[in-house]
Amino acid sequence: PKGWKALDVLMVGGGGGGGSSAANSGTSGGGGGGEVAQLRGIKVSGGDVIAYAVGAGGATQAGSDGDGNDGGTTSFGNFSAAGAWGGSKGSTRTGGKGGSATTGGAGGIADTAGSNGSTEGVNPVTSSGGGGGGGGRSSTTGGAGGTGLSAGGSGGLTNGAGGGGSYGLGANGPAQNANGAAASDNTGGGGSGVNNSTAGAILTGGAGGSGLLQISRVD
Repeated sequence: PKGWKALDVLMVGGGGGGGSSAANSGTSGGGGGGEVAQLRGIKVSGGDVIAYAVGAGGATQAGSDGDGNDGGTTSFGNFSAAGAWGGSKGSTRTGGKGGSATTGGAGGIADTAGSNGSTEGVNPVTSSGGGGGGGGRSSTTGGAGGTGLSAGGSGGLTNGAGGGGSYGLGANGPAQNANGAAASDNTGGGGSGVNNSTAGAILTGGAGGSGLLQISRVD
């Protein structure tokens, strides 16, 4: 708009979806949390045209033993916040990596918790990686999601794996033999995995939370 000279911009990438699991396939991985990037004092002029996009949360694979989809990238001009990886299916069980190649937490394996994200950079640009999704296991236990700016979702001895945290919380792992929990919209949180010990049902992981783009005038 006319008269604007500087902006603060908050970008959150979409969270990864949790993996689905076929009958008796155990615990699938939770989705990772999206990257959070903060831009401070970005110079603009009235009449500037700046392209932008908000990353979608990663969808799950309904009706199949499949990996959760990756979250989408949120962008503003030449700057971006990466979406997270989806959690893997019940037969492979690895949690999704948090958004950002350098600061995102690794996904958990063999029922371990996902790693926490880290923060790097200095003003005007900082990046906080999302937490990795919790890992699954062939028997029962789901790992907790790693922390981003907010906590990852819980796992547990008879629960699915939790999603990684981002700007908002990762989804908690559901009770055994229940479909996964989705992360909330506009949080970048990872969706949960599932814990499947049933004989005939495919269980669907939770969807990742969509990303977020907030722009504030600071001049």
